[in-house]
Amino acid sequence: MPNIEYLVGNKYQKEQDALLDYVTNAALILGANPSIARQEMGAVVNLETKLAQAYLDNQPTPDNVMTVREMQAMYPDIDWTVFLTTLIPASVATITDDFKVVNVDGDYLTEAFRILSEEPARLIADWMLWLCYHDAMPYLNDEIRNNYYEFLSIVEGTPDREYYQDCVDLVHRLLPSATARLYADAYLPTESQSLIDGIAENIRTTLTDLIGKSSSFMVVSAKEAAKAAVEEAMISVGVPDYVRENGALNKEHENLNYAAEGTDLFQNFLAGLAYRIQRNVALLRVDNTVEDIERLRGATPDIGITQPPIFSKYYPWYVNYGSLGALITSKLTLAAEPTDNLGGAGTCLWEQYGQFSLPENGRTPLGDEADIIADNAGLQVATEYFMKELTESDKLTLTGLDLTVEQLFFLTNAQLWCEKYSDDYADEFEDVTPGRFRVEGMMQNSAAFSEAFKCSTGDRMNPASKCVVL
Repeated sequence: MPNIEYLVGNKYQKEQDALLDYVTNAALILGANPSIARQEMGAVVNLETKLAQAYLDNQPTPDNVMTVREMQAMYPDIDWTVFLTTLIPASVATITDDFKVVNVDGDYLTEAFRILSEEPARLIADWMLWLCYHDAMPYLNDEIRNNYYEFLSIVEGTPDREYYQDCVDLVHRLLPSATARLYADAYLPTESQSLIDGIAENIRTTLTDLIGKSSSFMVVSAKEAAKAAVEEAMISVGVPDYVRENGALNKEHENLNYAAEGTDLFQNFLAGLAYRIQRNVALLRVDNTVEDIERLRGATPDIGITQPPIFSKYYPWYVNYGSLGALITSKLTLAAEPTDNLGGAGTCLWEQYGQFSLPENGRTPLGDEADIIADNAGLQVATEYFMKELTESDKLTLTGLDLTVEQLFFLTNAQLWCEKYSDDYADEFEDVTPGRFRVEGMMQNSAAFSEAFKCSTGDRMNPASKCVVL
């Protein structure tokens, strides 16, 4: 399922029915007995549902460090030494009983092993085979792919896709640095990258300065921790320098065993998957430098945020800051763990956004508190830099636009969240804050916005009480 919550409860019955049809049809295509296929695959779906509920019921524990010996004692059903030795090559680490791992999902693992212990071995085998089979769906024959995309069309509204689209997605997912190079050569000249890097550094400096002056932090000590987190955060916008170097790219891909001819798509999928697993495991090395980590992760340029309407080297500088600058601030703010350190601001924003409602159905989906805080910090920091650097020569009205420079800055930011959706889709908003909420909330909290558009105090877009993040 695209969303784990689709598996549990009665709210997503349509999606659950589609899933059962999908897995049953897949089993039939592979040659399952038609008289028992739906029953057996229904059992697989039920098992997946139990595990999904267990995952939702147990929160991650990111600080839960354990030795292999402790893992073995707690979860004896798996030989953890064999498992980790198979997964992690000797070049990365030697697995001993004292080797330490972070057991992020410890509570979930306990419950998952309990659930699996109560199921027959045949069902567990069917479930594991299904997990492997599902990942390969887009790269198999037409009958299998059609079944897969019919399912996605129901749960996501995804239309049928051509083979070339899957090929492009596969190459980008498994070879991000190679596709980044193609993209950079075609659409991101070094001049544009330099402008983007300058925006990122100016925004980072402005954010750390505002954190230092802020009275919003719950404890004083959190300020220094937040500033350090922002300064150290790896925010990559565009492509890193090594992507433009042939030697570096050749070295990165020297262990890749793709075949351009004589090998079908599925075999290349398996080869690429093995290659990415090796690189992900290499990230575990304790002596990795920041550059190593960036290279191993692979460059994954977000085309959307390095192209119009969000960024262009031809835009006035303040337009780029109103859009790209705000997005970069949001990413940096999330690194400072805003829900832990800016709890007061979060409470204020939560209450403010709780007064909004969708006109299609009257619902108030709020999304994630951290994202709401980051949105508001993004606009606040971008505005701070904009107002500080704005000169009289910048204030010349652009030909054909009956807008001041200040108004254009805010409209550029609001445009980030433009979206068009059907009335039915409005019912699907749950974990994501609707764009209209994001725009109204951010602008209501900006005194500079009210000044730019001459909103009277007490107007809808200029409430007397504002939520200030920093």
